[in-house]
Amino acid sequence: MKKIMIFACFICFTFALNAQYFLPVKDAFSYVKDYTAIPYSFDKDCELRVSCYIQNPGNIMPDRLYQNFQLTEYFLARENPETAGTLRLKFKLKNGYDLGLVDFGGVTDWMTYDLITVNKNSEILDALEAGILVGWVMPKQFRITADEKIIVTQFVTTERVSVKMDSFSKVTGYITETVYHIDASGKFVEESKKQCTGFRTFTREQLENPSTDLWDLY
Repeated sequence: MKKIMIFACFICFTFALNAQYFLPVKDAFSYVKDYTAIPYSFDKDCELRVSCYIQNPGNIMPDRLYQNFQLTEYFLARENPETAGTLRLKFKLKNGYDLGLVDFGGVTDWMTYDLITVNKNSEILDALEAGILVGWVMPKQFRITADEKIIVTQFVTTERVSVKMDSFSKVTGYITETVYHIDASGKFVEESKKQCTGFRTFTREQLENPSTDLWDLY
């Protein structure tokens, strides 16, 4: 069975008993040596081999670890050092900025993935929540196109009663796509949003299938 391969390569620094060392943004981006090629799809097969703990100055990166499809029940990764942020990938943009992929959640089943833009002074300019993973269920995924557009695909539930992502049998909703570009100041700017499916009931088997991404369900 395939899954996002999150290898425990936490070799930036060794754990202390109850404390972890988080690198400044500059050092974390230096630690991740290679740039990942664009275009890029964050699908369930992707391998994230490198990781380096990264600081989250001013909590600019969203770090909510969601429990339900409504995204109303969550805990904050910053509350536990074992679920705090790690830099996984970096991309070089045509405008000279770096784009980074940071995940929160550690080795738990609740993961959130953010894209961040970073300038030459290693300042985080903006952050975008672009992925959510609970077990095998991924209700939010992203792709980066050849022209550096960010397409965030998301399952949106219409259920009024809270539906837990780790214990549901079926859930009703629809799938959307939101397109962003990165402007000259490094900000994520929403260009368009569309609904890709009508209201449908998705089974657990459909949404947690390790070889099925959201865009396969249109």
